[in-house]
Amino acid sequence: MATERMLAGLSSRRYEVGLEPVGAVEGSGTSKSTVSRRFVERTRTVLGELMARDLSELGLCALFGDGIELAGHTVVVAVGVDHDGRKHVLGLKEGSTENATACGGLLADLTERGLDVSSGILLVLDGGKGWRKAVRDAFGDLALVQRCRLHKERNVIGYLPDHLHAEVRRRLRKAWGRTDPDQALRELQAIATWLEGRGHPSAAGSLREGMEETLTIVRLGVPPKLSVSLFLHEHRGVGDLGRPRVMGNVKRWRPRSKTRMIERWCAAGLLVAERQFRRVKGHREIPFLVAALKAHVEKVSEARARVA
Repeated sequence: MATERMLAGLSSRRYEVGLEPVGAVEGSGTSKSTVSRRFVERTRTVLGELMARDLSELGLCALFGDGIELAGHTVVVAVGVDHDGRKHVLGLKEGSTENATACGGLLADLTERGLDVSSGILLVLDGGKGWRKAVRDAFGDLALVQRCRLHKERNVIGYLPDHLHAEVRRRLRKAWGRTDPDQALRELQAIATWLEGRGHPSAAGSLREGMEETLTIVRLGVPPKLSVSLFLHEHRGVGDLGRPRVMGNVKRWRPRSKTRMIERWCAAGLLVAERQFRRVKGHREIPFLVAALKAHVEKVSEARARVA
């Protein structure tokens, strides 16, 4: 109960105020230090349970990878989507940045706990180079990467003056709305050339980086409703973990145990978010994605056989 109330935003200093009166009985064990010890013990257990989850029976078709910035550290998080469209928190790993070491360590841990990508999997990523390298090293060409278009749009616009934001946003979304991947790619390339001609090479370079991976779901033929869930990085709200509410009462991260403290709070926050997860929009269209991934795996197997 102490853990649930603290995650709901009640501080350890004011814990006693949140107790319901029971006649003339006075509450006991409600001091700041006692509540804090109980919270630490419980979140330590929660972290252990999360990182020991068996993933062999989940049957995932998509995986969202993201990074959470917290107290000068980065925690990389993986959330999976099963064939019924249900989302599951898979694990987390703390690192100094969202680099290949932290991302690779997380993916290696998921594999050890039974994550199976032999039938193909779609990785929806925010574009960090660490994630991309880790996915290539862990899964090779069995996995397909879909860049989050929302992150890409923000990255490109971040290099531009305010008066160009609306125009570039409109052009990008128009290109991404095409059902023909080749036509969409030509329009994106034209936008990059236009930006360069207007004197914004950094924005053009940002758009060109991973440009084709923003069109993976179009090449797979994923239906519209499910596409909205995938290219808009549906777990983007999970990345925040409701931090102002869940972690707003943390005033000081203890230096000696800072890493473990961050992991405990993140694990607790993730599981709070997981209880509020809904099935992805367009989940009835997931069989189309599964079939497309299976066809991709068959092509990879045939290519490997020819090389051998």
